[in-house]
Amino acid sequence: MKLAAMIKKMCPSDSELSIPAKNCYRMVILGSSKVGKSAIVSRFLTGRFEDAYTPTIEDFHRKFYSIRGEVYQLDILDTSGNHPFPAMRRLSILTDPRHQVLPQEQNQGERGRAPGHLRQ
Repeated sequence: MKLAAMIKKMCPSDSELSIPAKNCYRMVILGSSKVGKSAIVSRFLTGRFEDAYTPTIEDFHRKFYSIRGEVYQLDILDTSGNHPFPAMRRLSILTDPRHQVLPQEQNQGERGRAPGHLRQ
């Protein structure tokens, strides 16, 4: 059965999905500015690599997958490298431990060092 048909079958209305909580996952992408967080997310979701830099404030993506006859939901929060509200960033990390951290740019003199997000 195709994914769209499975979702349609599960949904009493077009605006409501009934995916079990055990099949819902959330990923938060963290890292410094200009390290390629959004490019990795774009590549994962669309298969295309965007080499032009466009600053991200915060982007939310939702994708559905059909695996062995079950529908899964993946929510991805693509964060900015510049966090004007550290409390919001901390809340995102604390509410869901599944996140991806990208290291800072090599030319910043902090080779191999994780960004401050992990030290908090």
